Amino acid sequence: MQEAPRVDFNGLAGDFFLIQLGNLALSILTLGIYRFWGKAKYRRFLWGQTTLDGDALEYRGTGLELFIGAILVILLVSIPFGLISLLMPMLIADKGIAMAITQIALVLAIYYLIGVGQYRSWRYLLSRTSWRGIRSGMVEQGFSFGLFSFGLTLASVFSVGLATPWVMAKRWNRLVRDVRIGSLPMSGEADHRPLWKPFLLAWGVVVVPMIAFYAWFFFNYGEMFTRPEQNPSPEDMKQLFIAIGILYLGLIVLGFVGAMLFANYQAAYLKETFNKTRIGDTMALRIDVTPWQIIRYYLGNIALVLFTAYLGVILMPYRYWAFMARRVWIDGEYDAATLQQTDLAGPGQGDGLVDAFDVSSF
Repeated sequence: MQEAPRVDFNGLAGDFFLIQLGNLALSILTLGIYRFWGKAKYRRFLWGQTTLDGDALEYRGTGLELFIGAILVILLVSIPFGLISLLMPMLIADKGIAMAITQIALVLAIYYLIGVGQYRSWRYLLSRTSWRGIRSGMVEQGFSFGLFSFGLTLASVFSVGLATPWVMAKRWNRLVRDVRIGSLPMSGEADHRPLWKPFLLAWGVVVVPMIAFYAWFFFNYGEMFTRPEQNPSPEDMKQLFIAIGILYLGLIVLGFVGAMLFANYQAAYLKETFNKTRIGDTMALRIDVTPWQIIRYYLGNIALVLFTAYLGVILMPYRYWAFMARRVWIDGEYDAATLQQTDLAGPGQGDGLVDAFDVSSF
């Protein structure tokens, strides 16, 4: 038995920035086509600067695979969505009903496909990640997880977000149970109950006052919008602008306070999920993170974007990877003889769905 491998990340932000500048220039010159090869390039950098027990991870994905994944999304998702939007008004005489049916169908399909895309992104990234020649993978294609995630999304929507801790814990456990690190299975036993206190604090402080703000506004000034034929007096307009200013000021304050409280919830969520995830029978993940570290991370992102005229956004993949890699630990021990090559086949194309819906961190 050996001690579980230690996770280290030694990548420099300056090196990543130079890579991204080159990727940005080539993407502009190729009208965006090179960005798939650029993404594969910066992933190789991030993986290569991350070591387990002194040996670097290896990213084996290619830009061509990512490009093919994007083309498939256009052919199998974007074009059918466009055709549905065009055909429904032709098949249904009432344009209002046709538009409503089309929008509902597309929204439901998007919610389902986001779940499929999330699973297939994990599957692609794990299949293209190796350590000491050992690959990882996922046991399914992702379509059943899409239905599972779709049901969780509906639970969150119909509960006005109150089911979020239960939803997020269930989604995490369902995802990691299908992960294989080489031949070693992963398992997640995250419990939603420790998450309720920090979540309800954030939800109550933000959502309840927000509802009260809007109720107050429309109770006092809603008549101006429901009777547009009556011209409001200058005094009414003055009061309306003052009310709008108060409303936006209140939303800004609530947003700031809510962000602080959400960081507390996010820290609790990361600890509950990572610290309840096991690799095989003898290893477990652990993350050391505090709410203040999360707050500083997001404030750093905001400052980076604002003070670089948005150019700093190219550093976001690095910041997210570095933030997580420098705080994740693997506890326990393992027998190197039990860590064998996986027999799971990976997908032949990249993670185009999460890219299309913009829900990927890498």
